Amino acid sequence: MNYFINNDRKAGHKNDAEYDKFAPVVGISLLNDGIFLLGGETKDVQPIPILLHSGDIFIMNGKSRQVVHGISCILKN
Repeated sequence: MNYFINNDRKAGHKNDAEYDKFAPVVGISLLNDGIFLLGGETKDVQPIPILLHSGDIFIMNGKSRQVVHGISCILKN
């Protein structure tokens, strides 16, 4: 679980410290909208910005489970 407030960011990273690296990563966006960045296997890949609205759910599983991702900003709402 991550908690973000206005203008917060989370640098590009991989979720690779967990015991089970094959379990899906599930995100639920609540309250403010935000820009989620979905990249590639390395930080050299240009990420795709995805606008998440409150109530949106994303699941990273399989190959997407291993990609670099982050939050570029939380939008005031």
